[in-house]
Amino acid sequence: MSFFIVIRGPAGAGKSTIARQVAAKLGTHYVSFDDVLAAHGLDVIEGDGISAANFIKGNEQVLPEATAKLAAGVPVVFDGCFYRKEQLEHLESNLPGPHFVFSLQLPLEECLRRNRLRPAPMPDGAVSAVYKMVGAVEIGEAVETIGKSAQQVAAEICQRVSGMEITP
Repeated sequence: MSFFIVIRGPAGAGKSTIARQVAAKLGTHYVSFDDVLAAHGLDVIEGDGISAANFIKGNEQVLPEATAKLAAGVPVVFDGCFYRKEQLEHLESNLPGPHFVFSLQLPLEECLRRNRLRPAPMPDGAVSAVYKMVGAVEIGEAVETIGKSAQQVAAEICQRVSGMEITP
């Protein structure tokens, strides 16, 4: 059976690292919304962040390939902040089949610390703003990441997926 997984959370939470590991462990197709938005010039910060319209345009870029993968029985893992509920609702309404949403949880201070270790860190203010927006959208199953390695979190998500009943 085909399904898709959304791994969401604030900047610095380890979404990309964890999502790539989940995709590799489950043999799925991986999609980075940061990469999609950047590749199509949709990562424009306006007001309080990237607009819902731009996130939905990003969805439109990935839907054909994701739909084809799912139709072929290949699950898909999406990685992104998903701080605009409209983005997730659009994705859910346009992709066939069941899905899982996991929200990575960790304190703001840890997001800031991890972000500063990146080769091209975001400004602290931007990390704090994204953290607040992600936290304001309570969706999916919470996954605590503090004190765990990316490998441990990926294994936990894989275990939850394999142990959960998949319903459309």
